[in-house]
Amino acid sequence: MNQQFYKPTKIHNLRCQRGAVALIIGLILLFLGTISTVYVTRTALTDQRISANSIRAKAAFEAADAGINFATTFMDVDNRDLNGNSTSDRIDMLTALAITDNDDMDDGTGLEFDDCDTNADNRCDSSETSGSGYRLQAIWDDRNREYVWSIPSSSGACDSAVSDNAVRICLSIKMADIINRVNVISVGYSDDGLAQKEITQDFRRIAPSPGNLNASHSLITYGSVGVSGSMSIVNVYSNATIWSGGDVTSFGGANSGTFIHPDPNGPTSYANGTTGYLVPFFDVNNNKNYDIGTDTLLLDYSANANSSTYRGSDLTQSSGNYDGSAMLGVDIIDNSSALQCDKTVNPDCFFNNFIAGPPDFAKMAADYVTTDDRLVDPSGEFAIPGSYIWVDARNSDGTLSDYGMKNEVYGTPDDPIILVIDGNFNPQGSWRMYGVLYVRGDVVGGGSGGGLLVGAMIVEGNNGVDNSGGMDIIYDPNVIGRSGGGNDRIAVAPISGTWGDWQ
Repeated sequence: MNQQFYKPTKIHNLRCQRGAVALIIGLILLFLGTISTVYVTRTALTDQRISANSIRAKAAFEAADAGINFATTFMDVDNRDLNGNSTSDRIDMLTALAITDNDDMDDGTGLEFDDCDTNADNRCDSSETSGSGYRLQAIWDDRNREYVWSIPSSSGACDSAVSDNAVRICLSIKMADIINRVNVISVGYSDDGLAQKEITQDFRRIAPSPGNLNASHSLITYGSVGVSGSMSIVNVYSNATIWSGGDVTSFGGANSGTFIHPDPNGPTSYANGTTGYLVPFFDVNNNKNYDIGTDTLLLDYSANANSSTYRGSDLTQSSGNYDGSAMLGVDIIDNSSALQCDKTVNPDCFFNNFIAGPPDFAKMAADYVTTDDRLVDPSGEFAIPGSYIWVDARNSDGTLSDYGMKNEVYGTPDDPIILVIDGNFNPQGSWRMYGVLYVRGDVVGGGSGGGLLVGAMIVEGNNGVDNSGGMDIIYDPNVIGRSGGGNDRIAVAPISGTWGDWQ
C-alpha cells in the first residue's frame, strides 16, 4: 500500500509581499485625511458664509437704523410738501387731529388728514386711510447719494422700488393707527441686496405745536362761559367765535357779545401779495375780489405794527344780552361733547387736545418759565416776541393762583407768542397780546380793563370763563399760525415701547 504525503508549498516570494499592511494603513490615513480636508473646507466655507451673512445682516440693520435716524430728522426740520397743500408733509401728519374741517390739513384733493377717522373711534384704521396724503416714501439711492421721495400708491411700494443694489434704504412714513402718531418703517438692504432688515418705530409730536393748536374759534373752553362785564369776541374769518364744553349763559353790557363778518353771504378775505397774510373784507360788489376804495377792510395791521384795528360798527353782533337774557347766535357751540372729556380718567385729556404730551413735558419744552407779570425771561428781557412762555402760577401746595399781566404789549403781529398760564387768569388792565393764550385754570376776576388778545384763547378750567371785567378777543389765523415760532418749533420724539425689529 502506497502512501502519499503532501508537503505544503513553500512560498519563496515573501520579499515581494512586504508593505501590504502599510499600504492599507496608508489608504486609510489618506481617506481620513481627505475626509478631514473636506470637513475643514466645508466648515471654512460655512464659516465664511456665516460671516458674510452676518456682515450683510449688520449692513442691512445699520442701513435700516440710519433710515430711522433720518426720519427723525425729517420730522423735526423738513419742509417738503409733496401733496401740494402749502403745508409741509411732516406738519400734516404730526397735527392730524380728529376734528373736521381744518383746511390747513387738506391734502390738495379735498381729503383732509383728519377725515380718516370716519367711524369716530380716534383711530385712523387701514380701511379708512384711502387718501394719497397718508403715506410718504423715501428711497436712498446709494449710487447718487440722495433720497428720492414719492407718495406711493400702496404699502408694498418699497419692495417694488428696489430694482438694483443702488437702493440701500426704503422708508415708509405714515400716520399711525392711533391719531397724533406717525409710524416709520425703515427697510435696510445690504450692499449686494441679498439681505434686508426692517425696523419700525412710532413717533409723536412734542409740545407745543405752534400754529397747529387747533384753535379754530376765538374762545375755546372746557367749562361754561358767563360774562357780566364787557367782553367782545370777534371772528370775521370763519364766524366761529365760542366753542364750549359747558353752557354759554350770559354776556354783559351793550358792547359785550360775539361779533362776526357783516356779509350775509359769508366771510371773505384776500391774501396780501407781500406778506401772504389773509385780510378779511366786506365784499360790497360780491365779486370775491378786494376792490380798493369800494370794499371795507375789517382788520388792518398796516396802520400800526403793534396794534390791531377792527371796526366794531362794521361788524354784525351775533350774540349778546337782549331783554336781560343771553341770545346765542350760530357762531357759538356750547355743551360740545367733543370737549367734554373725562378728567377723572385722564386729567390731561383736554390739554392734550391742543398741546401734545404731559404738561410737565410741555413746560420743559418752553423757551423759558417765569412767574413775572411782565413775562420777563431769566436774563431780564421782556416777553420775547415769537417765543413760547410758560407762567408758573401755582401755590406751594399745587393749587392754582390768579395771574394778571401788566399793561404791556406782548408779542407782535409778525412774531406772536404762545403763553401758557399754569393758573387762573385775571384779565383786568390795558394789556395787549398777539398769539395763543392757554389758561390751565379759569378766567376769573373783575374790575376795569381794556385788554386785547389777537389770536385765540383756550381755557382748561372746570368753571371756564366767569369774569366781570373787560377784554376783547379777535380771532386771527395769521397770528395763530405764527405763534411761538410757528411750524418751525414742531418736533417729534420716539414713543417708548414701539420700536420693533421684525426681520
